[in-house]
Amino acid sequence: MRKEYNLTTGQVTEYADAPITLPTPEQLQQTINQEALAYLSSTDWLLWRELDGGTAMPTNIKQLRVEARAKVVV
Repeated sequence: MRKEYNLTTGQVTEYADAPITLPTPEQLQQTINQEALAYLSSTDWLLWRELDGGTAMPTNIKQLRVEARAKVVV
């Protein structure tokens, strides 16, 4: 319970503390999946450019894509 004292009116107001709701493990994994899949989607064009005979994908991006795929749980 939290109390506030108003200096102007002299009134004390009590507030019930709102309960903290933590995300479930499933909700956390869903967020991780969304972020990882969004990253993979945003870098897909680099893969297609490489496969199409163009410029090779930078090594660091390849490693980040490997890490993103490892985070996804279906």
